[in-house]
Amino acid sequence: MNRVRVFVSFGVSLLLICILVLSLRVINNAIGFASLLGLETHPNELTDTIAVVVAVIIAWVYIDGRKLEAVGYSQWALLPYDFLSGFVVVLLSALIVAYVYKAGYHKIPEVASIVSGLFSGFLTGIREELLFRRLAFENFSDLFGNRLVPPIALSSLAFGFWHSHSLLEVAVISFAGLILVCAFISTRSLWFLVAFHMTWNGLTGKIIPVSEEDYLVVNFLVLLFAGLCSVIYYLARKQFSKRAIAQP
Repeated sequence: MNRVRVFVSFGVSLLLICILVLSLRVINNAIGFASLLGLETHPNELTDTIAVVVAVIIAWVYIDGRKLEAVGYSQWALLPYDFLSGFVVVLLSALIVAYVYKAGYHKIPEVASIVSGLFSGFLTGIREELLFRRLAFENFSDLFGNRLVPPIALSSLAFGFWHSHSLLEVAVISFAGLILVCAFISTRSLWFLVAFHMTWNGLTGKIIPVSEEDYLVVNFLVLLFAGLCSVIYYLARKQFSKRAIAQP
């Protein structure tokens, strides 16, 4: 795919996402779709996620000419392990940091709060992993050919600036983007990333309720431990995958 076509297809894909997100938000606000489903606390998250999923699939298949099944590809036998492991590595990392940082929660979060956080994190994970690790990273990879460092750096920085409120936050979130894109390159599984993202967004703040000044430091430590745990999972997954393929 030549560079001009990559720029055009990526631009059209982003435009399509914006159009669908805005259109569904207008419909949602007009009919109160979120209220009907009891999602008042996350009024636009569900419709935004639907818009991004539809737009990315259309862009993936009809603009980029890729296979539909490759959007969230994982060896199907490993899909539940990928999702569960994405959840566990972040949860374990958050608990380790809570212990080391001597923060910990003062009381167990309410079940409703945990479910709400995970649901919101799940929707955010789907949206942002499709946008940054699927659409952006793949288009940057097409743009730079066999060179791997530029698409990794660009997709990670784009992820960081998407959440930017300060340069320090850009650096920490870009570090998260680096871990996620490296995990994606290693596993080629969107499901590990979605579960990782879901748990990071939905539970970390509930397990380690620290001050706003310490928030980025704690997030960095959680991501650092989660990155190390992800490497361990990748090595175990690789061995499991080899055995699964070797079986008749």
